Amino acid sequence: MYCIACGAQNSDQDKFCNRCGKPLVTAAGAGAQIAAVASAAPVAPSTAYRQGNRLVVPKGAPLPPYCVKCGQPVTGEPLKKIFFWHNPWLFLIALLSPIIYIIVAMIVRKRADVAIPMCDEHRQRRKNLIIAAWVLGLGCIPGGILVGSLIHDSDAGAGLGFLVGLLMLIGSIVTSTLARPMRPREIAEFSATFSGVGEQFLTHLPSR
Repeated sequence: MYCIACGAQNSDQDKFCNRCGKPLVTAAGAGAQIAAVASAAPVAPSTAYRQGNRLVVPKGAPLPPYCVKCGQPVTGEPLKKIFFWHNPWLFLIALLSPIIYIIVAMIVRKRADVAIPMCDEHRQRRKNLIIAAWVLGLGCIPGGILVGSLIHDSDAGAGLGFLVGLLMLIGSIVTSTLARPMRPREIAEFSATFSGVGEQFLTHLPSR
């Protein structure tokens, strides 16, 4: 009999290893221990499921071939997206120092890769929103300057131009948020939870 701790050879009658002194385990006993540990280990779900009005995607699990927004069958290639998430409490750091927040968020954020099925209509709607977000974002400064230059009063023109530019920037942020097919609410080690998914899509998933 060989000791599973140090590999030393012992007689079949020995109960403890002659070299390291640890209890000897037979092959059958070792197999039983391994089986017990394996059965006690939690098994991660292999399919996506719904949790109320949210979508839970285990790591590596595919989504069913239905549009995540309207639930219609999808035959084309899914949209491959990378999502990042960190604890919302970290946003408090941004109030103190945006630079420190960015550094900490880059370190602690968690990632989830998901292939998202979307119908042609919602794919096009997403593209339109992305274009609008870019136009508003890139045009906030020149747009504000243009509006301000149309006002004869320089002070009033500067104030109005700043307001227009700010509104365009806010519109860009809101539009880019609306362009996301779903939003991460939590990303853990083995799964990711999302909101913003259509109820019609969730009906195709098991509930837990």
